[in-house]
Amino acid sequence: MFGKKTVSGRTPGGAPISTILGEKTRMQGELEFCGSMRIDGSFDGTLNGEHLIIGNSGAIHGDVRCSSCICHGQMQGQLVCDSMQLKHGSYFEGTLLTRELSVEPGSTLNGDIRQHEDEIHLIDGEKIEKIGKSED
Repeated sequence: MFGKKTVSGRTPGGAPISTILGEKTRMQGELEFCGSMRIDGSFDGTLNGEHLIIGNSGAIHGDVRCSSCICHGQMQGQLVCDSMQLKHGSYFEGTLLTRELSVEPGSTLNGDIRQHEDEIHLIDGEKIEKIGKSED
């Protein structure tokens, strides 16, 4: 009941995880994946794909581009994604560019955090105004 949380074998949408980098596995280089991937080992390099889950023992050092990322472990580098969730006990250091960010208490977030520029809006009552560079 009060033990360490485990990471499920499914994505938030319920789809099964198609690729797993095991806990005692280390990989270096460039990797592209389709569907969802879970990293319980360590990865150093460039990672591109759809849905990424970094498990409690998982660690990434490098550049990542994905649709969504759920981090229970550690990441250092640059992450570009639509949705990022930092879970309790997780650690992120680097540059984060995302549309949606969720940070649970007990996680660590250090670095440069930016929202996709085309999605930043100021809501004033009923009026929604785009903020950013104006194109003249």
